[in-house]
Amino acid sequence: MAEQDATGTSFPVLEIEGPVARELPLEERYATLVNIYKLQYFATYRHIAQRFGWDAANEIAEAMAADAIPFIAEGYRRKFGLPGSGAALVSQVLATEFQVEGGDFETVHESEDEAEYKVLCTFGAALQSGEFDDARPVTKGLCDQGCWGFTQRVSETVKDGLHVEREAWMGDGAPRCHFTIAPRARDADAA
Repeated sequence: MAEQDATGTSFPVLEIEGPVARELPLEERYATLVNIYKLQYFATYRHIAQRFGWDAANEIAEAMAADAIPFIAEGYRRKFGLPGSGAALVSQVLATEFQVEGGDFETVHESEDEAEYKVLCTFGAALQSGEFDDARPVTKGLCDQGCWGFTQRVSETVKDGLHVEREAWMGDGAPRCHFTIAPRARDADAA
């Protein structure tokens, strides 16, 4: 039986009412869902690229991620009771998102003004596996804009002036992506 939260929502969303020969525990349902999501993601963008080119596939990937930007920080803060503000809230939102996607998240540091974290992402791991080499051109929409750019734009909805830097990238072979969030450096002439 899937656990329900205070809103009555459960994950997976549909309860098993049976009869069914074998009811899967929540952990098995979730693990399968993550794999299906990852495989469908790559398959979808392969098909888009075959028909319209990788530029179109990347534009669509970026636009898809952008749909959540206006709502994700406040929505996740309320839904999951995230206590942070500023850069810490952005880090907590990303920690939640990566866990939902089946990834591993390491918080290095969090404060209102600065945050640092490392991510072992299911998509980055899939790209490093070689299994999706023919879909590698989607990394611009998946990793560059779909993750780094997404995080920058989410940061801007939380606190004006936050800037996201990617210190290491799984797309370049790093074992984890490494991000920092801090106030945007001011132009020396503006001081």
